[in-house]
Amino acid sequence: MNDHHKKGKDKEDTEGDSRNILALFEGIDENTQLLSPLNLQKTINVIETQLEKTKTEICDIVNEEYSQFRDNLQKTLTINEDVHKLEKELSTINAMVHEPSGIYPSLIDIVASHQTLQTQLTLNEKVVTLLKVFYEIWERIQYFDTLFKCSIFGGAVDTLFEIEHSLDNIPKFEEGDPKITSALRDELRLRKKHLKEQLPVVFKETVFIDANTLIIKCDPNENKENANNTNHNNNDSNEQNAKSNSKKKGKEKGKGKSADNEILPDASEANPGINSEIKSSKGILFEILSGMEKLEMWGKIATQLSSDLWKNIFSPIFSSTPNNVTITIDNNSIKITITNTENNDSKNNKRDSKKLKVDSESQTVDPSLVYQNIINIVSFLKDKVFQGRVSMLRAVGNNLWVQLSNSLIKFTLDVAIPMEREQLGQFQKITTSTRDFELSLSEESGLGFIGVADRQLSHYVEDVDIHFAEKKCLLLLEKVRSMILGTDHSTLTVGVEIKTKRKNPKEVDLNEGYFFFPKCAITIVARDLVSLIEEALKEASTSSPHCSSLLYQASRSALDVFRTLYPTFHAAKISSIPSIAAAFHNDLMYIAHSLLTPMRYNINNDSNNNTEQTSNINNDNDNTTQSNNTLNNNSIYSMSDLVPVFRSMAETVWLNQIKIQWSVIVEHLDSMNGLSNTGDPRRGQVVEGGLKRTVHHITHLSKIWGSVLPKSMYLSVMGGLIEAVLSKLLTEVLYLRNIMEDESHKLNQVLGEVTKVKTVFGEDQNLIGIWVSNFDKFSKIVEIMEMPLVRIAEEWKARILFEIGFKPIEVKSLIEALFSDSPLRRQSLESIR
Repeated sequence: MNDHHKKGKDKEDTEGDSRNILALFEGIDENTQLLSPLNLQKTINVIETQLEKTKTEICDIVNEEYSQFRDNLQKTLTINEDVHKLEKELSTINAMVHEPSGIYPSLIDIVASHQTLQTQLTLNEKVVTLLKVFYEIWERIQYFDTLFKCSIFGGAVDTLFEIEHSLDNIPKFEEGDPKITSALRDELRLRKKHLKEQLPVVFKETVFIDANTLIIKCDPNENKENANNTNHNNNDSNEQNAKSNSKKKGKEKGKGKSADNEILPDASEANPGINSEIKSSKGILFEILSGMEKLEMWGKIATQLSSDLWKNIFSPIFSSTPNNVTITIDNNSIKITITNTENNDSKNNKRDSKKLKVDSESQTVDPSLVYQNIINIVSFLKDKVFQGRVSMLRAVGNNLWVQLSNSLIKFTLDVAIPMEREQLGQFQKITTSTRDFELSLSEESGLGFIGVADRQLSHYVEDVDIHFAEKKCLLLLEKVRSMILGTDHSTLTVGVEIKTKRKNPKEVDLNEGYFFFPKCAITIVARDLVSLIEEALKEASTSSPHCSSLLYQASRSALDVFRTLYPTFHAAKISSIPSIAAAFHNDLMYIAHSLLTPMRYNINNDSNNNTEQTSNINNDNDNTTQSNNTLNNNSIYSMSDLVPVFRSMAETVWLNQIKIQWSVIVEHLDSMNGLSNTGDPRRGQVVEGGLKRTVHHITHLSKIWGSVLPKSMYLSVMGGLIEAVLSKLLTEVLYLRNIMEDESHKLNQVLGEVTKVKTVFGEDQNLIGIWVSNFDKFSKIVEIMEMPLVRIAEEWKARILFEIGFKPIEVKSLIEALFSDSPLRRQSLESIR
């Protein structure tokens, strides 16, 4: 060991010297330019000394290693001799084995024979296994037929699934699946299809709805169980227990056998009494539901069932007459019946049924009792129809909840919203019962009819303030529409009579009533419309900002509905009946005046501090006042922007009416075909008839409009019509070129009748010249028809004719038409300038 250590140390020293020499050379290489000849010689001497030392060490190491190599070589030669001896012995044995009569050929034959037998054995095992599987599959198919015949549909479905599993795990052959496998698969498909077709049919025969009654047909021996047990565990069934106890795995035959070769137990062993009648302890409905649930075919059936439930069970709850929910269990059926309590005695009502409470004044249904009836129905569906299957109940709930919640909102909650804000506090009870109702139906309570997120009813009642405003808005618009579509055009007198001290009533004094609505007749519809708008704005002043905005917009919409719908719906009457046209004009002006006067309601941002600041909508007497407003941060609602809209519409309506009446008057005047040849009796009758019809029409309009229009407007309108008639007649008279004596007499007569129209001005006849500027001129022409020439000349000279509007050319034209040529006529004509 010491020698070995010494050798290692010598080796390390040698390596160290080598490294020193190498470093010396490297130093020489790096510093070649710095070495002097003396230093170079010293370095060479050092290197030679080191080389000699290194050679000595290397020789010692080589000698030592050679000694060891010589010892090892001797050992190797000895081992090699032993190997040669063994090789000779193996060669001898091998020769003995491979001889024709040796062991090896016999072993080859034995191995080949064993492989053949092993292959045949494996094939036989597969065949045996396949035959056993086929046999038991066929037994299962027969068992399925028995279960199906006995209406044990849950077990039948399980049997189908077992057959499918068995067919999927049939041993595989290189030649492919046997033909019998395809035949069995076809048989399985046919039975599965038939089962799927029959389950909905049997379900409808077992659970059907007719005449508001849901009926479940039951076996007589299961009525008691159905009445006492309402919850069933859908995971337990008679067939499932039988199959779970009978299933067993095939034992592995031989090493490496796969578990896929598992086979079904013998059918006769697994299903005792296969050829005898089998009955389900759970009842036919349980079996139907179990089968549909396992086949995942409930969705389509749930849709149809939901439709029938809505039509016959849930929908009648929302009828206007009181209803009663009755649950009846007898020997053959279980029924939910919706009966009218008015047609049945109270003694026939079941103890667990509750009447739908109806308020005698509002005819609204009590939501809490409606909720309880729905919960009773849903509980019946879960416990009796679906036998505790929450997933099936939820599928029906998904189909029904939208309709059901919408109907509850429309026919119950919306109706229950009060019409007065003071009654909103009582709605809190309905809010609480609504939340409890949805919680009872949700998954949290165990019914599972709706999901946790289905909170439509709760959201609705939480926004009762908004729905209250929407209800008020809708009622406002419905009232306006109903008033507009009515046939009542009754009027009432509103406004104040404005009396002016001015000589000319056409002049306007702002201090004499411009801000007052003139006395006239308006329809009751217009009066009620303004009252409704005032009421809505008052309601807005005590509401939250959002609700007040809705009421304000509804008020504007009501005005839009009136100005759009009224002239459209009553267009024929407005154009053909002057009184209705005049009243409608007044309605529009009345509404515009109501909007023009201060009609403000300050709405606080804080709905709890809303106060009405101003309410200055004019009443029937139009005694409006304006109070001081403190605006602060409040919102002021104004509709003054609609004033020009209504005024413009009133102007258009009235101008159209004037055009219609003027066209009638023009038709009467045109029927005369001028004023010529009135001396002829027939022509005289035509002219006289036309003028009488004209005067009669104007007089008729005065009787109609006199009690409807404001006085100033009435005088202006009648004056305008008469002015237009007289102007047209003046033109016709001045157009005549030769008026015979008998014609002048006739014209004096018939034109004199026209002057009687001044009676339409009543007590203001003395002011007719203000409204009809040509009345005096026309009256003078009537006189001129009988006036001698001398008097005509004298009145012109006295400027009487000039002052009432005659021009010289007009007077000359009359003289030339009335009088024949003479010195006096020529003298008179020369004097008129």
